[in-house]
Amino acid sequence: MAKIKSRKKLIAITTAALLVAGGGSAAFAYWTAAGEGTGSAATGTTEAFVVAATTTVGNPLTPGGAAQTHNFTVTNPGTGLQQLTSVVVSVDPKWVGVTSTTSSDTCDAGDYTVSAATIAKGEIAAGGKVTGSFTVAMNNLSEVQDACKGVTVPLVITAS
Repeated sequence: MAKIKSRKKLIAITTAALLVAGGGSAAFAYWTAAGEGTGSAATGTTEAFVVAATTTVGNPLTPGGAAQTHNFTVTNPGTGLQQLTSVVVSVDPKWVGVTSTTSSDTCDAGDYTVSAATIAKGEIAAGGKVTGSFTVAMNNLSEVQDACKGVTVPLVITAS
């Protein structure tokens, strides 16, 4: 009989241990709740591209002569990506030109041709830059162009 009691006791202890280990006899109680809060995130702003002429390759311009190649950079000074979609180069539209001191000749934007800029458009990383180029040539007009001798032609490079 002692053997049966001891066996029943062993079965009871083993069953209890298995139930506790398996979580079968453990009960959990909890409350449910919901809530909400507020916060904010700040966004930056764009910063204007920095455009800089870097080098000029070629001889001084002459009527109908070889063009000069001008190199430039576009830099993103901002703290985030900025999209470069366009670069336009022209003779400064505010330039009124030069009138000759010895004749009625004038030198103005019509005496020059500026090519379209060649540059890789797209995203520029914060602090990044891309390089580009364009050419400037002096037109060979059917009029005296002496007023253009020794003139510095103002160019505008606009990046957006």
